[in-house]
Amino acid sequence: MEETETMEIQVDGADVGTPVPVTADKDDATITTGTTRARTEAAIPTQQTGGLFRDSNICIAVDVSGSTYGETLTAEKKAVRSICSLIPPKLLDNVTILPWNDNAHQPLPVGRLDDLDSDGGTDPNAILADPDCRFQLQKSSFWFLLTDGLIDTPLVHQFARSLADYGMHGKGAVVAVFGDQLERPSQCNITVGLSVFAASPHVAFLYTNVEFNKTYVIQTKGCFSALLPPGSQNPHFDYDTPWEDLPQTSYENLMRVHVPPPTDLDPNEILLNGGKFKLDLDAFLENLPVSEEIVGTILDNEENLKTVTLTAKSRGVEGKLLDWLGKLDRTDGVLDNGPGLKEAPQKPSRLFDKVAADLASDSGGPAFDIGEESRSKSGSRSTGLYSNRSKRECDSGHDAPRHRRESECFMKRLSAMSITIASDNFRGINHGDERLTRLKAKENGPRPIKTGFALPSNPKLAYRASCTVCSSNSVVHLLLVAPPTAKSTPNFPRPGSMSTLAFPLTMGNYAETDVISRILACSNCVERFGHGFSSPDSETVVSALPLVSYIANKAAWLQSVSLATQHRFAHADAPLVFFSILYVKLEHLLHAGLGTDGKEDGIEREQDLALQRAIRWELDMLLSEAEVEDIPPPLTGADENTSMGVGPLHEVIIRGFRDCLTVDHKPPTLLRYPMDGFIVANAALSDSRHKGLLSAEKRRTVVFLRFLYQLTQAYCRLEKDADAVTLNTAKALLLLVDNPKAARSLFRWDSLRKVSVHFKTVDELAAYLRTRFTQFEYKVSIAVRDLAETPLLPSTALADFRRLGVLFANVESQAHHSIAVFVHHLLRWPNIDVGVSPEDRFERIRKIPEVKVALGDPEGQSARSVQNLIRSLPRLHVMLGQRE
Repeated sequence: MEETETMEIQVDGADVGTPVPVTADKDDATITTGTTRARTEAAIPTQQTGGLFRDSNICIAVDVSGSTYGETLTAEKKAVRSICSLIPPKLLDNVTILPWNDNAHQPLPVGRLDDLDSDGGTDPNAILADPDCRFQLQKSSFWFLLTDGLIDTPLVHQFARSLADYGMHGKGAVVAVFGDQLERPSQCNITVGLSVFAASPHVAFLYTNVEFNKTYVIQTKGCFSALLPPGSQNPHFDYDTPWEDLPQTSYENLMRVHVPPPTDLDPNEILLNGGKFKLDLDAFLENLPVSEEIVGTILDNEENLKTVTLTAKSRGVEGKLLDWLGKLDRTDGVLDNGPGLKEAPQKPSRLFDKVAADLASDSGGPAFDIGEESRSKSGSRSTGLYSNRSKRECDSGHDAPRHRRESECFMKRLSAMSITIASDNFRGINHGDERLTRLKAKENGPRPIKTGFALPSNPKLAYRASCTVCSSNSVVHLLLVAPPTAKSTPNFPRPGSMSTLAFPLTMGNYAETDVISRILACSNCVERFGHGFSSPDSETVVSALPLVSYIANKAAWLQSVSLATQHRFAHADAPLVFFSILYVKLEHLLHAGLGTDGKEDGIEREQDLALQRAIRWELDMLLSEAEVEDIPPPLTGADENTSMGVGPLHEVIIRGFRDCLTVDHKPPTLLRYPMDGFIVANAALSDSRHKGLLSAEKRRTVVFLRFLYQLTQAYCRLEKDADAVTLNTAKALLLLVDNPKAARSLFRWDSLRKVSVHFKTVDELAAYLRTRFTQFEYKVSIAVRDLAETPLLPSTALADFRRLGVLFANVESQAHHSIAVFVHHLLRWPNIDVGVSPEDRFERIRKIPEVKVALGDPEGQSARSVQNLIRSLPRLHVMLGQRE
């Protein structure tokens, strides 16, 4: 039987305090407002304690994409073994492995864990789209998601929505991200984990350092809070949080967790209060309820607030949530100036919430700025999330729940949880309504430097140094100057053409882009120079680029760079082009040397060092802030898209490296990049704080692959341009062990062009070689020096690779056996037609099982292993009939 009671509740069209009939259905414990059902579902019967972890049906979704190649996949397998180590053997049938990359693979029992191999792209949606994998997930008690975290943001958004669509948001989960231990936890990519953490009631969010086998707790919810040390709360996860502040755990510890059974939820429902309160988010937002009970349930619990906020963002309904907040702001009768806080809440984890903002950034929404100075005036514990009035009331010891719902206060807390998107990692978010923001911007906002640019109050968003001209210490500018007029490059983009580029990272090493002066100038000196003025080095100043945030000054930044490069490049390419210009300038400075001991050279050296530091700051800032945009392939040249993808620049470059480790239908863009651009990409990763995202071993492997691709390109050119006699002579020179006692005659590289004059046919050449090699043998070691000055490795190409320093040193010193395996297959593999493109030839050879063995361990091959790996290849045509 139904009972009806009256509660004071604000709904659309009703005044505050108007009695609205509310029906409580005691059978399913739901609360409905008016005639609309299921606005919230309260007081769900207490969940039963739940069974032990080891007694549950468990699914472990393991990322086996190409980016997990090597130590990451090894660490994932080790984690699975740890998870299963305390499960009795008779219960291991309850554990299912779900391998996935950009496709779902067949579900596997634990016994076939060693069958996992890295390959393909990365898309977690594949496991939900596949019927077999989805069935296993849906019947499980809870599940694991193991990944290296390098997943494109749009795919993460889709994954967040799919979890709800398929009913996965009502069961517990463990998200484990695997990677290298960077300088700070904030540098790790944890975005994909937020999609699971947002909506599931019981979650452990872990990060495993694959090098040292340490597992850290990022955040927990529900039953998995048992992983935290007794009496402790979730770790404060911020930009400056050190690793030692994060609790460590182990996968074996999960065995002692009691996991509640899954809760059946509709796609639009979420669980609050640790699974005791069910909320229909869509219905809730449509009716904009503001009853003290409902508001209190959401706003008085940090975990509930985060769940509602992140879920609204991931489902694209944050606009409705903002409407609800506005409704609360206007409802003075419910949210009045009541008692305040007894104590300030725990400092919020701004970084964790910023990652959540990034997760949901595709849904749009307003973004406002507020000066850092205004935030810093608040109390240190509140971190600027409360007004001065809130701080005073906080100190006076008032009631906590009611004041936490004071309008501006909870708007601030929600903005920190990404209801609006910050413009960058350091600038603030709107704390109140738009009118308040404009007032604060006027008092504490950016101060003008020069037309179009603004100096942020936050010192992290600008670079200060000594002005080369007047020696004042202030925010400095790079002076961008007119390039040398005497030099020009054929087919270079014309001034004013705004050309779209196939390989924008290559553009820094041309005379037309030599536009950075050695002078660092303050704002006053820049104004004194002006457009077209000569700098102290007698250069014509075209524009000046203040070293400030790119995001906050994007339009002005693009205009300055475009002026300096004479509008040759499309704006979408400009960040990559200028990134390349900066690195080439830095490389030239590093190779300039110390000069003589004279005073002038010493001053110039110090000036160069100051410029190096400034360029490094600008490069690091661009890596973090610049976005690579989605642009069509250039109309001139090939019809293929040579883009490395879209997203933050550092993510695009890292993804480019990881793609190289994946065997695909064609080499990734980074392998096909001209060497100037490939060197820039390597330097960007090596010299930045992001280098820990990819181990040195993997970067050396990518350099080795690029070297082999260079050999493939060169051989394809030789095959196309040379006649049959010259081509077969080159093969013999490259692959056969020469007889040192034989007369040198024509059999040497410097005589290669004369061969076709002396031998008219391949048969004539073969007859000559048979007299030279009565018994021949193939080379089992081909070092880089053996290829130098040959058609496969011209001196200029070798010089480019040596610019990579230690990354190429291992190829020169230790990879000669693996090079031999590849070159033998390149020159002797019979199943490739003449004229096939370098891309197709490289990928076909790379997929040959024997070559895969050599590439899998470039430094571990021996002469005997090379003999075995090339044994099945056909003989060279010119040596048919000879004895080996």
